[in-house]
Amino acid sequence: MALRRWPGPVSASCLRLPLTNVPCWQCARKGASLLSQWQRQLRLQSTSTSRRPDKRVAVIGGGITGLTTALHLASQHSTRVVLYEKSNALGGWMQSETVDIDSGKVVFDYGPRTLMGGLPDAMATVELLIKLNMLDSTMRIGTKSPGLANRYIYYPDHLVRLPGPGGGASFFDTLRDMLREPAYEGVLRSLLGEPFKESRDPKVRDESVASFYRRRFGPGIADNLVSALSHGVYAGDTDKLSMKATMRQPWDDEFGPGVIINLMNKTLARKPIYYKHNKIQVVRAIRREYSSEFNTRVGLMFAPGYILYLEGGMHSLITALSRELKKLPNVEIVRNASITHIQYDKAKQSMILSSAVNKPPARYNYVISTTPSTVLADQLRGPGGRTPPTATSRMLAANDYAVSVMVVNLFYKNPDLIPTQGFGYLIPRSVPFEQNPERALGVMFASHAVRGQDSAAGTKLAVMIGGHWWDGWDKSDLPDEQTGIAMAKSVVARHLGIVDEPVVAKARLQYKAIPQYTVGHCDRMEDLHEYLCREYDSRLKVAGAWYTGVAVNDGITAGRAIATALHAGHTDETGLEDYVNPPQPAFAAIL
Repeated sequence: MALRRWPGPVSASCLRLPLTNVPCWQCARKGASLLSQWQRQLRLQSTSTSRRPDKRVAVIGGGITGLTTALHLASQHSTRVVLYEKSNALGGWMQSETVDIDSGKVVFDYGPRTLMGGLPDAMATVELLIKLNMLDSTMRIGTKSPGLANRYIYYPDHLVRLPGPGGGASFFDTLRDMLREPAYEGVLRSLLGEPFKESRDPKVRDESVASFYRRRFGPGIADNLVSALSHGVYAGDTDKLSMKATMRQPWDDEFGPGVIINLMNKTLARKPIYYKHNKIQVVRAIRREYSSEFNTRVGLMFAPGYILYLEGGMHSLITALSRELKKLPNVEIVRNASITHIQYDKAKQSMILSSAVNKPPARYNYVISTTPSTVLADQLRGPGGRTPPTATSRMLAANDYAVSVMVVNLFYKNPDLIPTQGFGYLIPRSVPFEQNPERALGVMFASHAVRGQDSAAGTKLAVMIGGHWWDGWDKSDLPDEQTGIAMAKSVVARHLGIVDEPVVAKARLQYKAIPQYTVGHCDRMEDLHEYLCREYDSRLKVAGAWYTGVAVNDGITAGRAIATALHAGHTDETGLEDYVNPPQPAFAAIL
């Protein structure tokens, strides 16, 4: 089984060992504490000077992006950071709970559960885990493990394995499924015919995900496969999601010989992969700030294709971040702080924040907002619309579409209830209503996918329900916890034949938790960048899931990038450079 847990933190001595004869996990086995360059620099800075900070930065929002931003800003002692969180709890949607049962403990997550572990995509996340000394509680699952390799969709009334390496399925098994399964009807013909399809008009700026895949591959792939994927990532409607914003690589590859041929050419010729601004800047900064040995070691340890997860659930990352921030003398966390008004004093080149805890209002050199766009729009207008609407506030107010998801965790005493080894399954929108009246999005086989979290033996499932299916519903119409649990039990009974009563069942409604990047998102973000530059001289910046990516890695990368830009003196950056600067090849990160 390709499951691996770090017994201890990475040792600094191992990072200096020759590359030969050192397995990539040997450094973890040494168990010595890693005193990273970042930690050494921070201690020196915090003790060597007591001069008045020359920058004051407010970070609004205590989710993963806000906390990451504050941590990286604080690495420069001359920066005074104040983080405002409207509630008493930090972490946003990264919520975990440990439940005691007779046979041990069970960890439930109510938001993200795993992290993509490959570099350079996860570079900022890996750096953060190392900074927080969390490698000893970080586990991974590899591509050869059935818990990762076996992924399914449910169509029309049974599980169908998705093509992919590992998991025990041979090439002939995959080919047989492609020829026999209704979910794959017409897929081979569509793949062979895609290179001969006419490309879109170059003047077209964007289109929906569904429109793109129907044009290039036909309705089968669009409705059976791609819609399932969109349910897993965005809980979204492919007729609304932006192709350019959510699946940029296929969108760019349409021209010339087509998506498939371009993909094959890049793979066979090992052509460089292109990355957006934030990722390039983060990789470049880490290469610059750490030793080459460190970068090499990290590259070996976090190879592409792995998924990471945390022993105590994803909220343990929030706990570690909060604990680290409390140690820093130049960071203040203000909870239960509702920001009522944000103003820009152009004459004094400063931002003014008003709230119940700021009397008089506080001034900052920069404000970084990681909250929903509509919240920031209201804060710019102020109580009763005190400040007239601007192009910025109008654009933010219009960026208002997010979906709600009911997350249900079920734990059963019997450890053998799941009929097949795998990560779980997603449910495409093409599934007949009678097979999915609850409007479930997917089911994760958590006892297979995130092994090692629980001391109690049993079967753990996570059921996601709702998403775009609940568009237009009032909040009062959405299911409560007990209704959500009943719906989830109905789903797994119908789809998996599990009729046992769970030992523990818990559910939470994550209201408007996942922003939806609808058609035109890239152009709107580019416009928003221009408005922030023109109306706020880039003193107001944005980061987080509402702008540059909904995954945890995206949020951590955004926080790292905006803090790095400020430290480097790139004060004109707004956090939206992904939409302004063209993607660059990966080797640009080492320049």
